[in-house]
Amino acid sequence: MKVGIIGLGRMGHAMVQRLSSQGVTDIFIWDRHGDRVNQVKSSNVRIGLNASDVAKQSDFIMCMINDDAGAVDLYKNHQGLLAGDVAGKLFIEMSTLQPRTLRYLEELVLSKGARLLGAPMMGSIPTVLEGKLFLPLGGNTEDIERAKPIFNLISRSTKHVGSIGQGHAAKLAVNLTMAAYLQALTEGLAMALAEGVSIDDLLEVLSEAPTANGWLKSKIPVLKGGSSETTLDIVSLRKDVINAVATGALSGVPMSMAASIASSLSGVVAQGQGGRDLATFPSLFRETLTQKPA
Repeated sequence: MKVGIIGLGRMGHAMVQRLSSQGVTDIFIWDRHGDRVNQVKSSNVRIGLNASDVAKQSDFIMCMINDDAGAVDLYKNHQGLLAGDVAGKLFIEMSTLQPRTLRYLEELVLSKGARLLGAPMMGSIPTVLEGKLFLPLGGNTEDIERAKPIFNLISRSTKHVGSIGQGHAAKLAVNLTMAAYLQALTEGLAMALAEGVSIDDLLEVLSEAPTANGWLKSKIPVLKGGSSETTLDIVSLRKDVINAVATGALSGVPMSMAASIASSLSGVVAQGQGGRDLATFPSLFRETLTQKPA
């Protein structure tokens, strides 16, 4: 099984580690940020000259690019994924993109005699390393069957939700729900703390509330001001919320709440804090966005 991995951010790097640990011996990698490839330490990995070179050497090409424009360029440019002969290859698009981007990419891929499958990732770096991702899939049933040997190595479960792009629509809905919870938590903390409730007491109450969840439990130390390894950063969540707004607008769905959340997240990004973990957003919100003028 020859697997290409394009995009070596936190999730892409973890994916290389996972596949290497599961005995995949032919892994070809490339990233548009050249320094990232040198951070990968595995004897199973070969570095491609460019995206086209990785596609040429691989049967399955897993793409993890963080933005829609970058993903389109990855497929279309003169050294991109579709620059060479890719007939018969299967591209697995794991980036969190707009559904319309997936549909556009599918047209490009099919025109080259290859196939495209949407498989956005639900999980974090530990989830990847443990092979416990959940993957909402959009695409052809035959392509899903073909990709099962890979999905069995990286996921606890998959769900075929429909045609190309529909898996990504489901993923955007998930991330929008997460963002809505984060915004509600942020404002709730700010309000109660302003009334004099201690952060310790408040988080204990929230942990017993009907809205309590595993993410809240795992992030309590960070919400109290501790440090955290970044799993999903604020700027990436903002991108996903903006994508949800754009997708809803194209479908005629009012997205007023999502637009408000995007604005709130943008305030912290504008302060240069977009690379911080989501769990730091409540404190950043209180520190930078709700300060009263002197």
